[in-house]
Order: sequence, then structure tokens, then C-alpha cells
Amino acid sequence: MERRDEDDPKLPRGLEDGLGGLFGPSAAEQAELDQRIGRAARTRFARRQKVAPARPSVRRVWALRAAAAVLVAFGGWMLARVLAPAPRPHEVARLDLDGNGRVDVLDAFQVARGVARGATKPEWDVDGDGRVDRNDADAVAREAVRTGS
Repeated sequence: MERRDEDDPKLPRGLEDGLGGLFGPSAAEQAELDQRIGRAARTRFARRQKVAPARPSVRRVWALRAAAAVLVAFGGWMLARVLAPAPRPHEVARLDLDGNGRVDVLDAFQVARGVARGATKPEWDVDGDGRVDRNDADAVAREAVRTGS
């Protein structure tokens, strides 16, 4: 019989053991009860294994398809970025308007600020249309983002 904590009020030890033997199951009864419980558990477990697995819900199937589509699109985008040709050094030098050795957002900001003030330079015509405007600032910004600077 399982003992309770020592600070619990309880019957004297001999009396508790005697009553436990009187009203508790005998060792043979306990063994037979254990066997019956084991058989019932094995039978129930065997029945559960024979049942076919449930089909996933339509919502779950579409969620998995959407996740797969996102992964494929992301993989294609990454592949395109990896396979895209690197900018040629003379292009980078042409678009590096502040002379810090890389094309960055500050170069695009310089063109945009010059266009806003009306103080532009002919070398800022990066798209080759003969005038310096917002499109040139956008082209420099796109190059800054594409090169990862």
C-alpha cells in the first residue's frame, strides 16, 4: 500500500496495514487486474493502428500548396539574383556619383536633390535620354538595390 507524506494525519501504522489488507485487493487479484488492463490496452491499440489515417482538410491542402508556390517563387527569384550578371566596373564608376567606391542610395539621393533644386550635372543623365530627371534618380536607386550596396 502506498504511504502518504509524514505530515498527513493518518492511522497508526499497524491499523493502517491491517485495514489495507482487509479492504485492498490481494496479490492474485491485483495481478489478474493488471493482466486485464494490459489486454484491453493492447486490443484498443491494435484497433487504432488498423484505422486508415484521416485525409487532410481542404484548407490544409490549399495552405500547403500556397506554401509550396511561395517557396518555388522565392527560389526562382533567388536563382535570378544569383545568375544575374554583375555590374561592370565602369558602370559602377559611372553611377558612383559621390565617389565613395560603390553605388548606394546616397548617390540616388544626390541626383534627386539636384533635380528638386534644379541644379543638375550632365553626367547624372544615367538613362541616356538627354535630360536629368526623376527617372535618373530612380535608375541609380534601382542599381544601388540590385548590387546590394
